[in-house]
Amino acid sequence: MTIYLDLILLVNFGFDLLLLLVVDIVLKRHTKFIRLLLGSLFGSLTIFFLFLPLNSFTLFLLKIITSVMMIIISFSYQNFKYTLKNLLFLYTTSILLGGFLYYLNVTFSYKQDGLIFFYEGLSINYIFLLIFSPIILYIYIKETKALKNNYHYYHDIKIILSNDYEINTR
Repeated sequence: MTIYLDLILLVNFGFDLLLLLVVDIVLKRHTKFIRLLLGSLFGSLTIFFLFLPLNSFTLFLLKIITSVMMIIISFSYQNFKYTLKNLLFLYTTSILLGGFLYYLNVTFSYKQDGLIFFYEGLSINYIFLLIFSPIILYIYIKETKALKNNYHYYHDIKIILSNDYEINTR
C-alpha cells in the first residue's frame, strides 16, 4: 500500500485546524487566525512520530505534550485553569468527531485494512473527512450555543407555603 505523506500531513493539518476553530468558537476565545494556523501546523507534525522507533506509552506522552503545545501556541498561556479548559474542549471535540467519523466509516464500509476502510475499492476516509467533518462540527457548535443560551432562561424561584416552610428552587 502506498502512503502519501504530504496528503496525510495536509489532512491532519486541516483536522487540527477544524478542532482548534471549534474550541475558539465554543469557548469564545477570539484568537487570531494565524495563531490557529501555527497551532495546527505544530499539531500536524505528530505524523512524524509514527516513523520513529517509539513504544506506545512514549508515543502517547508525546501526543499529549503536542496537544498541550497546540493549545498554548493557539490560545497562549494565561493560567492553568484556562489552558486545561481549552485542552479538555480540544479532546472532547476530537473524540466526538473521531467517533462519529469512525461510525460512518464502519457503517458504509465492508472491508477494513488497519484503519483504512474501503467501499468497492475506494477509500472513503478522506471523503468523510472533507465533507462530514465541517458539518458535524457545525452541528456541535450550534447545539452547544443553544444549550448555553438555554441557561439564560433559568430563574430562582422561592415558594412560600406557610410562615415556617419555604422552598427555593433553581
